[in-house]
Amino acid sequence: MNDFTASNGVSIQESGPVTDRGPWLVVDGDLLSPNKAAALREAFRAEEDARLGRWRWRENQDVVVYPHPDDSGWVTVLHETRAQSVTLYRKNLLGHDDWTQPARAYFDAHPEPKLWHDAKPGEVWALTIDGQESAFYPSKSLDRAFTPVAPNSGTMAVQMDSPLITAGRRIYPGASS
Repeated sequence: MNDFTASNGVSIQESGPVTDRGPWLVVDGDLLSPNKAAALREAFRAEEDARLGRWRWRENQDVVVYPHPDDSGWVTVLHETRAQSVTLYRKNLLGHDDWTQPARAYFDAHPEPKLWHDAKPGEVWALTIDGQESAFYPSKSLDRAFTPVAPNSGTMAVQMDSPLITAGRRIYPGASS
């Protein structure tokens, strides 16, 4: 980084020896260590990623993933320093190349929503947990959890997004015709 003056007049200069975490910085007369400067860079980058709706791959910080706005299972993987991108579909990620690995990591971090994730009060759901199907309803006392309809059946309350739930279907009210 060269000397920089922000639009509000604050100046930033490099100072002293450069470490593996970067240079010491002088920010408007205050000395900032390389570790603190690196932490601030990461925080500002994460803030900008969130603002732009992109997800940065931990394995290679030059690679970002943009989910398509319609949440259709399509993503665009962009290698920022090479200015190359590819668009991939959640259900068709073959191989282990520079494109599918970050896409897989994104989908692992953002699992596909299941129908029961949006269960509403007054509904009853048949959920499969550990291979057993039991009836549950959205809990009134536990946030985003299901309570068993038959509490003495040996089943317990479970979070709506629990990976233990392998299948689910709404049984009340039934589907409208």
